[in-house]
Amino acid sequence: MIIHNYTGKSIKELLKKYGTSSSGFYPQDWYKTEKFFTEKPPKGKYEIDLGENLTNLTYDDQLKKLSDGFTPIHPAILIEYILSYYKETGQRLLEDTFVRTESVVSDGYRVCVGDFGSWGLDVGSDLDGSCDDDLGLSSARKFDKKIDALNLESSESKGLVERVKELEKFKAKVEKVLKI
Repeated sequence: MIIHNYTGKSIKELLKKYGTSSSGFYPQDWYKTEKFFTEKPPKGKYEIDLGENLTNLTYDDQLKKLSDGFTPIHPAILIEYILSYYKETGQRLLEDTFVRTESVVSDGYRVCVGDFGSWGLDVGSDLDGSCDDDLGLSSARKFDKKIDALNLESSESKGLVERVKELEKFKAKVEKVLKI
């Protein structure tokens, strides 16, 4: 599992940032008129499972095998992670694999991301009913403020800890008065 702090950029914005090259997107235009191209999922911290181990299964069968709390990922979150990881490390993820995402294109096919070779990261699509040995399902779960607040080093979290202590003291006083 991977933690990624997603910036909230759409695929359209990511394409502008990374371009079409060996370190960016595979050069193609088919998806530029699709809804998912301009969607902006909520920014924040996501725990990502690339899903390369969920192959040889239909989409419905892959869904049944997702870890608790995980749902199929939006392609923008996945693409940003893959390209930023490559920029930082020089290592290509999903080099010989595609993974399905949550998005469906206008013809009913599901958006897939992968095959990140020297020609760039490919965005494709496939039927939910197909199952191949190189087609997984990537998933994620978003950390909300409640979970993120457990990071006790942030000033917001310290305030939360102090508030919990105050509430515990108040609870003790109420219990003493009510003799519970």
